[in-house]
Amino acid sequence: MLEAIARKRVFIGTLYLVAVVVLSTPRLESWWLGFAMAFFGEAVRTWSSGYIFKNETLATTGPYSLVRNPLYFGSFFLGFGITLMGGNPWLSTFYPVLFVPLYVGKIRIEERELVANFGEQAKDYFTRVPVLIPHFSNYRHPAEAWNLERTIFEHREWGNWLMLAGFAGYFYYLIHSAAIGR
Repeated sequence: MLEAIARKRVFIGTLYLVAVVVLSTPRLESWWLGFAMAFFGEAVRTWSSGYIFKNETLATTGPYSLVRNPLYFGSFFLGFGITLMGGNPWLSTFYPVLFVPLYVGKIRIEERELVANFGEQAKDYFTRVPVLIPHFSNYRHPAEAWNLERTIFEHREWGNWLMLAGFAGYFYYLIHSAAIGR
């Protein structure tokens, strides 16, 4: 069941963001907190995407030595931050409840694929590194440098940065247009 839900995570996430826009009641305080959280989340995603070679090697250093799924860890904060910027307390409360089933199934699918591709190396990695909550004492410095080209062209993190800027700008506009209208 979770895996079926996980396959629809982009569609469900898009619908959720539409709800965030439609039901938004942004305030400056929630905007700042949400912006900081979303910025952090996308920074983690950007850092992580520069070290991953999907289906080629098992990433186990840098952000992947702290947590097995740093992209999803970053996605959580990116989405939660955007939700907070929107200022709707009901949606902010609901976000973690929505995120967990959407990503737990996806993580299960990906971990089976990693075991199929990397065998014992993946199993050993799973025993050492937590799934979604970072363990900072595990940090292992990457042998290779972070790759900007891969981050931009292969993983297209620029799209998430644009999305973050769009949501931040829209909610900031709503806050200030409401202040002017008073």
